[in-house]
Amino acid sequence: MHFGIILLNNIPGYRSRSLWKMVIATLFYFIMLLSLLDGKIHLFMTELSLVFVVVIVRLISQKINANPILRISIYIGIFIMVSILGNKIANLIYPDEYTSTTFNGTSMNGKVTSEDIKKLDKIAGIDKDSVLHNISQGGPEFVGVWGPKDANGKIIGVTQLKEDGTFVKYMQPDDMNNYISGTWAYGDRLLSFHNTQAIINGKKDMDNIQSLVNYEILSFKDGVMKYRNLSNLNEYIYYRQ
Repeated sequence: MHFGIILLNNIPGYRSRSLWKMVIATLFYFIMLLSLLDGKIHLFMTELSLVFVVVIVRLISQKINANPILRISIYIGIFIMVSILGNKIANLIYPDEYTSTTFNGTSMNGKVTSEDIKKLDKIAGIDKDSVLHNISQGGPEFVGVWGPKDANGKIIGVTQLKEDGTFVKYMQPDDMNNYISGTWAYGDRLLSFHNTQAIINGKKDMDNIQSLVNYEILSFKDGVMKYRNLSNLNEYIYYRQ
């Protein structure tokens, strides 16, 4: 019992035996405990630094006859120094906990690694490995008819990539009055279309047609490719017919 009294007399918040101070101190120490149990070491060290500040300022106040402004300045200065020191120690001892963050359910601890980037890409529907593994040099795997799906899940074949390196893009399947044609090439995950002719409403019209359009292939597997138009950054999913 005597030891308990001595302990309370030396814990900030309990020494004065003031009820309201003891309640606030209890809540503060409880929050510190939760921070520690939750693995938030840097937050725990910051909170712990507040306790040290209170103790140090009390000791200094007993030694010097400081006016209120000087005491406040000392309090703030010591808090900043102790807080920085505490967080530095936490960073050295628990680097993963200190730098950890979570993005859309994916944990990223410490430095961002290639695996972290792959996890984020997967969330966005990007699979660069599938591009590297499933597309060979020159991109012969693109040869065929591609297009989006309609509301019923039917593939609308509007883009035909031919083996001779030419292509035709129709506004609607086989619409000979509205299409763009030219040559295509693939390399470094880029599918490039060189537009050489455009037929709009049955007439040649290249006025509003870009001569070169590059698409970044984001994923390619099982007859499905996702790509990004590098001109407007829009993304599309096309299926092989």
